[in-house]
Amino acid sequence: MDESNGLEGPRKIHRVVIVDDHPIMRKGVRHALALRPGFQVVGELGNLTDALEAIGRLQPDAVILDLVLGGRDGVDVVSEIRRVSGEIRILVYSMNPEELFALLALKSGANGYLMKSTGGFEELHCALERILGGGTYLSPHMATLASGGQLAGDMQNLTAREMQVFLRLGEGKTTSEIAHEMHLSVKTVFAHRDRLKEKLMVKSGAELVRRAIVHVLRQGGPSSGF
Repeated sequence: MDESNGLEGPRKIHRVVIVDDHPIMRKGVRHALALRPGFQVVGELGNLTDALEAIGRLQPDAVILDLVLGGRDGVDVVSEIRRVSGEIRILVYSMNPEELFALLALKSGANGYLMKSTGGFEELHCALERILGGGTYLSPHMATLASGGQLAGDMQNLTAREMQVFLRLGEGKTTSEIAHEMHLSVKTVFAHRDRLKEKLMVKSGAELVRRAIVHVLRQGGPSSGF
């Protein structure tokens, strides 16, 4: 039921689904939203399959989404939710480093990115309000980097899939391992590597891997959940 503020008429209640494979985190987010008027949690899911079914059935206004969901991880989960609902607002709320994953998540269809370790529930409210109002949310730190052009220049031209391959190369994974993890053929991964070399203007596969490793290390090392 909509609540009235007594001055501006009925307040819209935004229906939210929480998708996170940690029950304690889901409970914490639900409790935090219950403290603020204007939000109603209509679903809590711990895996992508159930989340996709619930989102299609409930048609919520927004989803708060972790990137790691019990065997399914990475920004592919964003893309799958976006395919189910083109209108839903997606806020990624994740432990994964924002400098590695925020822009990639936005490219895949998210409307905002907030790290659990640095964004408390107060910032979670702000992020939700921003994206539900039609905006895009990044932390002040990420917004500064993006506006200042400090996000690896030519890397901003990579597609989400290319960035996924690049980061896995930086974690020391072989082409076969990347193909297995991403459910792609080895031939497709090689094609992505060729496009990466062209876009990043590197001459060899070895140079591409070195650049990927340096990038990952500069961003704090390999991160699980991608």
